Amino acid sequence: MLAGGLCKTNNYTIEAYWPTLGDRRDFSMFCDVGQWVGKNAKVLDKKTAIECLRLIREQFTDLQLVELRDHQGRLARG
Repeated sequence: MLAGGLCKTNNYTIEAYWPTLGDRRDFSMFCDVGQWVGKNAKVLDKKTAIECLRLIREQFTDLQLVELRDHQGRLARG
C-alpha cells in the first residue's frame, strides 16, 4: 500500500508516493517533501523534468514513485 502527496512549482506538478508508514509518519513525509520542493522550486523550475526527478529521488530515497508533469502535459516518472 502506498501513501503520497502532491506538490507544485511554477513549471511542474509533482506527485510523490512511498510505502505507507501510518497516518502520522505519512503526514510527516508529505510535509518534508512539500517543504523541500517549496524551498527548491526556483532550482527545480530551471531543470528538465528528468533532472528534477533525479534531484528529488536523491533527496528522498524512501520514495517509491515520483511523477512530474509540466504545464504542457509532458510526464517523467521514476
